[in-house]
Amino acid sequence: SSSSSSSSHFSSSSRFLLETPSSFGDEPWLTTPGYNHDSLIPAPSWVGLALGWTMTGIYMSGRVPQIMMNYKRGSVEGLSISMFTLAVIGNATYMASILARSCAWWRIKPNLPWLVDAAMCLMLDAVILSQYFVYMLRDRRLK
Repeated sequence: SSSSSSSSHFSSSSRFLLETPSSFGDEPWLTTPGYNHDSLIPAPSWVGLALGWTMTGIYMSGRVPQIMMNYKRGSVEGLSISMFTLAVIGNATYMASILARSCAWWRIKPNLPWLVDAAMCLMLDAVILSQYFVYMLRDRRLK
């Protein structure tokens, strides 16, 4: 009898928690959808998006010369593996922070350049990290 009353209490408590709206996130800086913030410089909304896509292209293209140089040399000598490891962690948490807020398209769409940038940089960093491990293992076998 005691277990059934505690079970019904748990059930009603759970239902209360699930049905009660949360006040978390009521702060204006958390609830403002999209980019409805005052601009530092008045500009059409497409300008921020264009700058975002431009940044994406520039930032991603910075990894390609490193990958090609590593491949041509067959080495990652001088490469800071900790920098690339931290970049992977940073890009993964950056993507997660955008997606954790909402996976609704209206939330993702204005953040798409930054999501694409983070995802592509993760893939390019995975190539660099794999080069590191492949070349490191090869060098150990040769010694």
